Amino acid sequence: MNHSQKLNITKVARAIEKDAGRSLLGLRTSLKQAKSGDFTVLRRRGSTAGGTQAITKKAIRLSGAIEAV
Repeated sequence: MNHSQKLNITKVARAIEKDAGRSLLGLRTSLKQAKSGDFTVLRRRGSTAGGTQAITKKAIRLSGAIEAV
């Protein structure tokens, strides 16, 4: 069992919303998708925005904490 499978969606969502100071639309859905391993490829790790090279994308798995990418 990996860390994302142990994720308590309610606790994490409450903590994020408390920090944000408001309810966030789609947060719980996104956390459920992350927990199930269903996520979108964001960008190639270490790449810069607006480059001219062909971009190869790499999926980034979430660990126990939410990380800014």
